[in-house]
Amino acid sequence: MKRSTLLSVFKSRPFGLGVVMLALALPGQVFAQTVLYTCNSNLDMQTVNPGPFYINEEIPIRMTLEAAQVTADDVDGVLFINSFDYKPDCDGGDFFSCAAGGNDVSITTLGNAVGGSCDPNTEYTITQPDGVTYRFTPDSPISLVSGDSCTVEFNVMVNSVAPGTAEIFETGGWARSQTLCTGPSPDFIPYPEGADGAAATGSLSLELSTLRTSFRVTKDFADDSDAEAEVFLRCNSGLPLEQSFTLGDEEWVEFVVRDFVTGSTDCTVWEDPVPAGYEADYTAGFEPGAIFGSVTDDDDGCYFNDLTGGAFTCDITNLIEEVEIEVIKEWLVSSNSTTDIDFVADAEYTCYDVYPSAAGGTLEDVSGTLSFSGQVDEQTIDGLYPAGDGSSYCTVSEPDLPDYVEADVSDCAEVPVEDEASCTLYNSVFFEGIPTLSQYGLALLALLMLGMGVIAVRRFA
Repeated sequence: MKRSTLLSVFKSRPFGLGVVMLALALPGQVFAQTVLYTCNSNLDMQTVNPGPFYINEEIPIRMTLEAAQVTADDVDGVLFINSFDYKPDCDGGDFFSCAAGGNDVSITTLGNAVGGSCDPNTEYTITQPDGVTYRFTPDSPISLVSGDSCTVEFNVMVNSVAPGTAEIFETGGWARSQTLCTGPSPDFIPYPEGADGAAATGSLSLELSTLRTSFRVTKDFADDSDAEAEVFLRCNSGLPLEQSFTLGDEEWVEFVVRDFVTGSTDCTVWEDPVPAGYEADYTAGFEPGAIFGSVTDDDDGCYFNDLTGGAFTCDITNLIEEVEIEVIKEWLVSSNSTTDIDFVADAEYTCYDVYPSAAGGTLEDVSGTLSFSGQVDEQTIDGLYPAGDGSSYCTVSEPDLPDYVEADVSDCAEVPVEDEASCTLYNSVFFEGIPTLSQYGLALLALLMLGMGVIAVRRFA
């Protein structure tokens, strides 16, 4: 007679603990084998750095995930964590009953920037299933052999709090359905079909300090220059007392001062030195909710007095410094002929590649006329705002002169638009057929006379 084998399986699964009853029935005899399996997990939550913690400042969080005990008949198994949750603002309830605490707290780390000792190549998808929960789902499950652990690190930020809030309660964890316990190899005694893992929860409290204020300093060059300037913040109390940072065009920095004396702290923002060719223009401001005595600015900086808290701003614009070019008009005549000459003349100028104002804009060419009166006279070309690359220049000429006047405009042919620039126009007057020469003409005449003398000496030597 052919024998038959009967296999019966009995399952019992209390929280974190499973029992498998295996019974092998043969004709006239029954043997029973009991397989004990255990699946426990732990979660620890803490801040990476000790407090105090401040509003509008990132707070690094470290979660330690642990497979406390995953065994079957004392053989180690593996805990797989498919996802875990983090609730950054709870009303004080436990993980599963957590309701929003009424504060604005968010996770600021992107999924591909989550750190920790769990597989460093793992990237996370971070979603928000509801208004309280952030869910982290790794691109492959986190696997932990029984007794092992790993960490996950990310940042949270308290953006704002409800009135009277001094502490933020946070909790995290996973449900049993988010994990799975299994064996390390195919020949391992399997866990019962459908058996999931074990839930774990943790929590921490963030004690907030309100003694924090910030100053956002922005920099703008009117001509979009590549120049840089060093900006400073100095306060009469708090930590640190003085800070500095180098900014280029359209860059900004946020200075933070902590643990200051409320109601009597004064702070100043300025730049030093002001880049050559520019003037600093300061605009002080504050964000909604800031508490202070006064906020002012002038040509030397932004001033914040009697601070209690909040966020403040100082916008520094480097306007193009105005340049003036001095043009001198000089008539060269003999001393006995000045009464017969009317020393009046006009000169025309054109300045190339200059800005229309200190605020910059589009480079352009500007032209105008200068009127001179007197044997020596000075006029000024003003309102010039040069390009930062040094390409701006001016030319000055005299288009209409009497026949007996010879103009020398070589000194004003290409005058750079820069600080303390100047040039001179010379007019040589021919009187009774004998011209009076400019300094350049006199130098040329001297050379010619010297040359004639050399020739004469050689001829009669």
